[in-house]
Amino acid sequence: MAESLTWEIEPETEILYFDALVRSVAKLQKLVEDVDFAVTRERKGRPWVVTGLHASTPTISIAPAINGTESVAAVKEGVRILTAFEDPTSPPRYFSEDALDDLMAMRSLFTKRNKYRVRRISLKESPEARTSIAIIQEDVRQKVERVTRGSYSLLGSLEGTLEAANLRSKAFTIWERVTGRPVRCSFSEGRRDEVIEFLRRQTRVLVEGKITYFRNGAPRFVSELRNIRDMTPDETLPKGDYGSVPNLTGGKDSVEYVRSMRE
Repeated sequence: MAESLTWEIEPETEILYFDALVRSVAKLQKLVEDVDFAVTRERKGRPWVVTGLHASTPTISIAPAINGTESVAAVKEGVRILTAFEDPTSPPRYFSEDALDDLMAMRSLFTKRNKYRVRRISLKESPEARTSIAIIQEDVRQKVERVTRGSYSLLGSLEGTLEAANLRSKAFTIWERVTGRPVRCSFSEGRRDEVIEFLRRQTRVLVEGKITYFRNGAPRFVSELRNIRDMTPDETLPKGDYGSVPNLTGGKDSVEYVRSMRE
């Protein structure tokens, strides 16, 4: 488990209240799980284990139980980009709309209205590291909003595989065919049974509705869903090799067909 994430939670005063610690860990857990979901496409998620706890400035190190190098790298790079001083030109690859929401929601940990607030949370390579990869603090919402600035909406359609749904919040996720990004789609109660059936079959679908895009053209989310269509390829249809047209010869041998064309 060489690859891990180390979070250093710095209290506002010399005392870190248990409430602040629990809420900080819960929000970090939600962020990590949503990025990991975008990487693995595993609906149930994989377990993460605690690899270290340090009490001087409360520090927790976590790592995936198995095969988590890509997810660890995705969290580190995404949080670094979104909290940096430079204006990001595009969203980090595995930071879906859910992950962006998770990071912005951390602002509540630092606000002065919060009695048990923390000063900041640092993401580090290890507990011993003197420098931080990224620092999450009260301005996190404004920083994340830089990547959503300039978003625009159009009526249109997206194609991808429907692999996850949250029936309580009436939203499902497709992995969009062109970009490979997870895209959140909101649906009405009337489409509940339809979504459940598509989810059960892990169906490739075409969704039509109001699509909001990042300013670089990558899809963010779909709202005002108007239609869902099954786009699963029909395995019973004839398949042609590269450069061929199915049933072109009408069942004739290719040599006989060419001869007949010459005649």
